[in-house]
Amino acid sequence: MGDKEEFALALHLAYEVGVTKPLRDYVAAGKPIPDDIVQVKGRSAPQSMASLVGELLGGAPDEPPPKRGRPYRIAGSASALEKAERNAAWLAAFMLKAWRAQNKRKRTLPRARRQIIDDARVKAAETFGVPVDAIKTGNVEALLKSGRIVVR
Repeated sequence: MGDKEEFALALHLAYEVGVTKPLRDYVAAGKPIPDDIVQVKGRSAPQSMASLVGELLGGAPDEPPPKRGRPYRIAGSASALEKAERNAAWLAAFMLKAWRAQNKRKRTLPRARRQIIDDARVKAAETFGVPVDAIKTGNVEALLKSGRIVVR
């Protein structure tokens, strides 16, 4: 019996019957495993013969495919400057809401908006120990306009 027939018999016994000893002996003897791609009935994706043999023998499963898309951002790992900008945006959002309520307006005047953002930058710079000039007004405004910071 050739290697291909012996492998085919051992694979059949392992997959269909559940007897893995012949397949385990075949692999332990160092005989070659074909590098074919197989489509196993009942599974959605084709896989390599080596991974199927490893799976049948109880080996470690293949690594899951890498996740697609942008990784999640962890807020705690941000730099002090990023934290200060985000904090300034939140503080400005609350101050803008208070200004609108106090002045009974739906929108904040541009001059008042700039002043509130500047005050929030100063407070955030003191709190996070970064220079005021490092906290960019444009970044704070972008955070406010993006809709990620909403005060109801």
